Amino acid sequence: MQGSDSSAIPAVILSTLVAICGSVAYGCSVGYSSPVEAGITADLGLSLIEYSVFGSVMTIGAISGSLINGKIADLTG
Repeated sequence: MQGSDSSAIPAVILSTLVAICGSVAYGCSVGYSSPVEAGITADLGLSLIEYSVFGSVMTIGAISGSLINGKIADLTG
């Protein structure tokens, strides 16, 4: 290995950990709303359709966030 190759390893490890943390946070957020569906609908007075929108807001945010962050990553290089 050359000296310049070994300096990229910490950056690769850090970017991998950031990607993993994002996946874990998303999974925890989605998993939170599943077991408490009855409580959320009762407390907030939501119908099934309104709860479905409530549950899909996170997916919509993930899609828009990835598009925006991808463009920012391209610009900053």
